Amino acid sequence: IRQPQERRRRSGEQEKRHRLVTERGEVNVGSHFLSRFQFAHALFQQYLYNDLGAGERRLLHVEIAKALEELYEGQTGEITPQLAHHYAEAGEGEKAIGYLLEAGDRARMLYAQTEATDYYQRALVFLREQGEPERAARTLMKLGLTYDAAFDFRRARRAYDEGFALWQQAGQIQPPVPRARAPHALR
Repeated sequence: IRQPQERRRRSGEQEKRHRLVTERGEVNVGSHFLSRFQFAHALFQQYLYNDLGAGERRLLHVEIAKALEELYEGQTGEITPQLAHHYAEAGEGEKAIGYLLEAGDRARMLYAQTEATDYYQRALVFLREQGEPERAARTLMKLGLTYDAAFDFRRARRAYDEGFALWQQAGQIQPPVPRARAPHALR
């Protein structure tokens, strides 16, 4: 982390000279203050991002995600979508799945069906890559609920059908758990 004076001098220089980046205030996170910046146009941001190599992009996404987790320790719910994005872009499947599902659940509870659908579908990609049919089936059920809430019954039906098929497949992979006997007779 650069010294505050140097960072302020550089950001002020970029803002005045090139007008590429502008400061958008600060956010207080615990005992830290984070400065927010915004590119003057999305194309500048895209150009700089595309100028990085694939490996360098992955490493930066991991570093950003870990720094955010550290800064927001115990309060990661506030930034779940950002963490999901950074871990997904970094290719960190297990971390990405957790945050994508959490972001999807939060969006679904807020009736933000489009966002929830996007998070669940992105989580499904990682779940399929990792060969986790049971978790994928649960995610498909959530996706079906989201489509139902959005009155998209055709897609909901497809998600449910695929989820049930995966559940059957998961049942064939894992032996069924024997049920415990009732402690006493039902009267």
